[in-house]
Amino acid sequence: MSLNTSRASAWSFGARLVAQISGMLLLLVGARVLSAAELGFFALASAVAMLISRLAEAGWTQYVMAWEGSRLPAATVFWTGLGVASAGGAAGVLGGLGYVWLGGDGPFGWLLASLSALIPFGAVTALQYGILTRDGRIGAIAGITITSDLIALAAGVATLVDGGGVLALLVNRAVMTAVSLAASVAVARWVPPFALERAAALAAVSFVRRLTATQLIEFAKTYGAEFVLALVLGAAEVGIYRLASRVVGAISELFSEPLRMLSWATLSRARAKSDAGWKPGADGERIVFSTALLALPSFIGLSLVAGRTVQVLMGEDWAAAAPVIAVLAIARLFALPSIVAEPMLVLVGQVRLLPLITVLSSAVSVLLLLGLAPYGPVGAATSQLLSALLTLPVVIWAQVRYAEVRWASILHELKAAAAAVAVLAAAVAAVSWKASEWHLPSWLSLSACIVVGGTIYAGLIFLSYRAYCRTVLLAFLRP
Repeated sequence: MSLNTSRASAWSFGARLVAQISGMLLLLVGARVLSAAELGFFALASAVAMLISRLAEAGWTQYVMAWEGSRLPAATVFWTGLGVASAGGAAGVLGGLGYVWLGGDGPFGWLLASLSALIPFGAVTALQYGILTRDGRIGAIAGITITSDLIALAAGVATLVDGGGVLALLVNRAVMTAVSLAASVAVARWVPPFALERAAALAAVSFVRRLTATQLIEFAKTYGAEFVLALVLGAAEVGIYRLASRVVGAISELFSEPLRMLSWATLSRARAKSDAGWKPGADGERIVFSTALLALPSFIGLSLVAGRTVQVLMGEDWAAAAPVIAVLAIARLFALPSIVAEPMLVLVGQVRLLPLITVLSSAVSVLLLLGLAPYGPVGAATSQLLSALLTLPVVIWAQVRYAEVRWASILHELKAAAAAVAVLAAAVAAVSWKASEWHLPSWLSLSACIVVGGTIYAGLIFLSYRAYCRTVLLAFLRP
């Protein structure tokens, strides 16, 4: 891993960490001020708006990053993408206002209309990020993200304290969108004059259409468990699963988006410097290896301390969420390789495989979910774990076959990491047992598990991969 790549990875990870911490802080403050119904209305409106956003924005950023020609049809890509996003946002606004006009209960309609109105602005930001990622300026993206998250958090908390109610969550989203838009345009400086080339527009839409299907299927896969649980069991079970999913998602998001952006940036640059017939190969192997070193202790560690985490963050009333968190954490770990598959397959001209892999994964997930949902939130989480395990061989096959990534070499290199995780698990178990024996408070027990387990794992990794760790440390220390 190069110094630039290490630094980009650190910036992306830091930005995602700030985003998750700020999101969790707003959620914790909001839970003490807002009613469950208000939070539920916002979550539902946000989910619908997110569906519209994914349909409208899917593929445009990837198209910019994957462009191979000497001259990107900038105006056509920008204005076509913005037009599609505007149409999607308008549909959401009309849908929300229609819900209000028909006499729908609660603030759902107004929230949906307001969130949908932000979609075109988010599309412009996504296009700016595509240019910045293509140019390898991931640090700039991270800086914009950190700034917008912190300002939005301050605005949201201030509105909550001032008695703004559920409006505070909307203010948080609007401020985040506005700051991200202004900063990304100022940095990327990519707002071309209006122009449309019919051939370029058709080529872009053809590319985007394939990834749109993938995004839609992924959305259904992500939120399907909640709908099925609501139909089979009830709202309480949905709440438990949603809470557990949000906690695991806070860790998962630290890896997924930085991993996706880092993969695109690293592999795009590698392809640009290579001759025809380029394959990710060793570059892809380094990305997977580096991700595994960080992901293994994070997800397995969360699974081990799930009970303590629930006690500290949510209280004893949410104890039923602990086993769900433990299972979902392992499921998300095995799902990470599929994130790297997207840039690998797109950059080698195999974008057609992405919808096929996603459809297969989703079909397996839905079938398992229908069979295991009657067993409650733990059953739903187990379906996600089994789906990830059954889909992983297909993802590995695609990377080996089309990207020439040697997974046998990766697994061989990770032997020492696996041993370090085993020692970490034993240390966490020992600390938990002693904490219970000494009747330590939950927060102190959780802190001890994290500190002891993390220190042991970091030490073993440094001893086992000294050359790799020196490279990462140099990236941090380099002026």
